[in-house]
Amino acid sequence: MGDPFKDTSGPSINILIKLMAITSLVFAEFFVQQGGLLMRLFHY
Repeated sequence: MGDPFKDTSGPSINILIKLMAITSLVFAEFFVQQGGLLMRLFHY
């Protein structure tokens, strides 16, 4: 039959990827308004 860990990890990873993509789109405007958070952290 199938491996139960592989069978259950596929859908959960798919949801995780979608959640990360939506979160990055939501917070993208915030990071742009901050003038580049990484640049400010590294003093460039």
